[in-house]
Amino acid sequence: MLPASIKPFITVGMALLLTCAVAFPVSADTAVWSGEQRLDVDGVIEGYYSFQTQSDPEADWQPLSDLDTDGYQPPGQVLHLRFNLLNTTTNTERLWLAIDASFLNHLWLSVGERSWLTGEDLPFDSRPIPHTGFVFPVTLEPGETVPVRAWIRSTLLHLPTTLWQPSAFMERALNISYRDMLYFGLMITLVVYCVLLFFATRVRAYLAFAVFAAVQAFFFMLIFGYGNRYGWPNHPEWNAPVSAITLYALVFTLGLMTLTMLGTDKRPPRLHALMKGMLAALVVIGAALAAFAERTTLMAFPVRWTLVLLVLIVAMLTLEIREGSRRAKWFALAWTPMLFGASALALSAFGWVPYGQPLISLLLTGMAVTSMLLSFIIALNIRDSVIRRQALEQETLQLKQEQANRLEQEVERRTAQLEESNRRLNQLALTDPLTGLPNRRQLDDFGDVHHRLMVEIGGDLFVAILDLDHFKSINDRFGHDAGDEVLTTMARTLAEFSVPPRATSNLLAGRLGGEEFALVGYELSEAEFARLLETIRDTIEDLRFAQLPSVQLTVSIGWSRAEPDQPLSSAFRQADQWLYQAKTGGRNRVCGEVVTA
Repeated sequence: MLPASIKPFITVGMALLLTCAVAFPVSADTAVWSGEQRLDVDGVIEGYYSFQTQSDPEADWQPLSDLDTDGYQPPGQVLHLRFNLLNTTTNTERLWLAIDASFLNHLWLSVGERSWLTGEDLPFDSRPIPHTGFVFPVTLEPGETVPVRAWIRSTLLHLPTTLWQPSAFMERALNISYRDMLYFGLMITLVVYCVLLFFATRVRAYLAFAVFAAVQAFFFMLIFGYGNRYGWPNHPEWNAPVSAITLYALVFTLGLMTLTMLGTDKRPPRLHALMKGMLAALVVIGAALAAFAERTTLMAFPVRWTLVLLVLIVAMLTLEIREGSRRAKWFALAWTPMLFGASALALSAFGWVPYGQPLISLLLTGMAVTSMLLSFIIALNIRDSVIRRQALEQETLQLKQEQANRLEQEVERRTAQLEESNRRLNQLALTDPLTGLPNRRQLDDFGDVHHRLMVEIGGDLFVAILDLDHFKSINDRFGHDAGDEVLTTMARTLAEFSVPPRATSNLLAGRLGGEEFALVGYELSEAEFARLLETIRDTIEDLRFAQLPSVQLTVSIGWSRAEPDQPLSSAFRQADQWLYQAKTGGRNRVCGEVVTA
């Protein structure tokens, strides 16, 4: 044991020696530890590429910054690394050397006399310190220089390498865990929220976003190394297929979400079809690569596909915004942080953007902001849906009230049966899309109701069929647009005779199809109905068209009285026979029952 009087001199001597060591230049491949909390050692690492794990001291070692060490690597390629660690403190330092990447397939590293072989393709317990990245213990005596050697064989490379005080590293790891758990908690909440909204509303956009958010969260769980650590630590062979399937699923669900939330078959149709084609190609090419290609090609393809997909999404958003889509503006605002972060992550896979915790924090922040903004948009959509439904209910209530007021005037003279039939007619108010007149179905319903009234309480019921003369020649000479104009003019003329004040509510005109129209009248005498048809024929004959000055429009009409003991269809058949006589008799005439004075 040394005398106490000598110890101060020994301490001073050690300090002088260390001071001298620092004063003289150290090797360019040496990282100098001077007691800080962390030390980045990337700048002193040298390396070279080969296809063998045996290191060659005579190889062309180059600074790490001169090598392409970020992004996807050729199959079988090995990166050899070397540097030294120098302790300039007066203490024995027990430190941790951390490579902040969780997806290196094989990693061998030696510090002095100690060495380890670990990686994503090996069981998790091969790591000397349990962590989602790769952390190795380093012991440095005062003034000691320790060599560090390593080789890495991996599909994807990112090598942010740092020397840490263990306490500082654990504090940083804890903060990263808090960040990750906050992100995963937000994603789980959002997935549950959107799934519940889908079951409540059956809106597919909510389900598409829920699936995308779930796949996205699982993908980042793999990227951060949680799957290898907590999911299947003893089954490293699961890492490759699970990672590949999840990466392809992420790209596919991103495109599917875009189609569901934004794209439609009508706007913009070409980009919509292109997006569908890209998603189908992603599945087909991915299956082919899984069967025949190397792992590097299999994993790099969807990342490149994502970059193209992001450009297509931006194009779809831009086109919809130009067309004034309010929805596209909201989605553009919400998706911008996610698209920016996803683009940065995809670019980092090829070494175009530095990979590290700042990039990950930027990405997660973008995803979280996008998720919250989309949640806000969903809330706005729900609010708008509620407002629209309330407005529709109010409009429906007002319409019903107006109908009730109009029907009130008819209640005194109509029986309960007539009131029921009017209500049916209001419910079955179907019109011909071209002319706006009632269609064949409404004509049949109107006639059937009044035929039953005729049977039960009496009154006369008449039907008439009107057919425009030589209408085909108008279509052939002037085109279908001119023909449509003639039909709509005919319809307006008939409508004037079938609504008050020129007629009662017991007279209904409608279109049967083509150039054929029909008229059903109740509680009119034969003479009144015949005079009405003659008036209609005269009115149509007097019609003139500014765009068709050479057209002389005429109409042939056949009519008949319905009998109580025969179905209404019999009256229509008889009216059709009278119409045939009007056509063969020279057209532009009314033929039907003989009316006596």
